Amino acid sequence: MEAPPGSPSSGWSGKHAVELYVRTYTTMLQSSGDIKVESLVQAHLLMGSVLHPQAAEPQTDMGALLYAVRRLPEAINHCRRVIMGQSPQGFKAVLGEDIMGWQAVKAPARRRRWYHDGKNTLAVLIASASDIDDLVPTLVAFQIEWNKLHRLLQDVGLSADEARHAAGATQDDWRRLHDAWGDAFDANLAAIKREECRIVLRLIGGSHLGFARNASRWWLPIAAAMEDLGARDAPIYFVS
Repeated sequence: MEAPPGSPSSGWSGKHAVELYVRTYTTMLQSSGDIKVESLVQAHLLMGSVLHPQAAEPQTDMGALLYAVRRLPEAINHCRRVIMGQSPQGFKAVLGEDIMGWQAVKAPARRRRWYHDGKNTLAVLIASASDIDDLVPTLVAFQIEWNKLHRLLQDVGLSADEARHAAGATQDDWRRLHDAWGDAFDANLAAIKREECRIVLRLIGGSHLGFARNASRWWLPIAAAMEDLGARDAPIYFVS
């Protein structure tokens, strides 16, 4: 019997495991409906991400949880549907929803345009395929670590010391999580204890042509401003 990818005898590791992961979610997202984040967990574990080294361990990987929490809007703690799209017009055409009328929300450490419908859904505008490659593993890691905490908190109280010890977190990591969640810390912790996280994902559009059109729309006013300044042929430097 062939060994599964990622096992010691399979020969799948490093680059190959990452490529398998990317192919898995890219193919699934090209479907016409929602996909469960749970269906990506196995490929995520097999990848052996350096940003999520304890993904397969029963104890909480606080580094991975904090990374995800800082790159997702706070509303993710009660939203269970995330829709990625290239433009508000795309959302309108496919879903009949004007996301520009939703509440604009943001993540502490990522400048993306997120919108919350006030209920269970988050919409996010993506500018390139690399946005998908960043968002999907982050959401998978968030769900994995939420569900670990859910299991670990079942038999303990939610006092600071009890919860922290159950999670296996250091005082510094627990403080950072508290800082990230702010006033919602107690409510988020209670939600984690109460229920598992089961996120579904959907991608609207996602074609290279769509990304090219978005880039063109972004560039046109910059080009016009440079023309007005007489700097059309000046060198341009992009700093990320």
